[in-house]
Amino acid sequence: MDAPLRRRLFTLLLIIAPMGVMLLFALGYSQTLRTARVLAGARVLIAARPTYLKTGTLPVAVVPKAFLYTKPFVVAGTNHQSVLAVHLLGHENRGLLAITTDGVLLWVDRKERARVIHADTYGARFFPPGI
Repeated sequence: MDAPLRRRLFTLLLIIAPMGVMLLFALGYSQTLRTARVLAGARVLIAARPTYLKTGTLPVAVVPKAFLYTKPFVVAGTNHQSVLAVHLLGHENRGLLAITTDGVLLWVDRKERARVIHADTYGARFFPPGI
């Protein structure tokens, strides 16, 4: 390999490598934000559920704001009755996070399909679906 070709490849590598690193950081940052928003919504729902089941009132000054969401779901053959839900900041059009009467967290997408979320082990996927 002659010197001009090596120099061109090295220059190309110096341009592409930082762009690749920045892309990975951007993907990681968005996944970290999603995880933080899901966990914040889970904290609100976990705190609001016992109060609502005992008194019938919801906390007022909490973000994200919990609202009544009473809809039954079947997830993996198990029946779940949701009680409360929150719209996650930045994900309002994608679905909502709901909690059931027995404290199970459900992610309900906009097509109203539910998936169980475990708040203690939740972590958003690094790469979006389809990649």
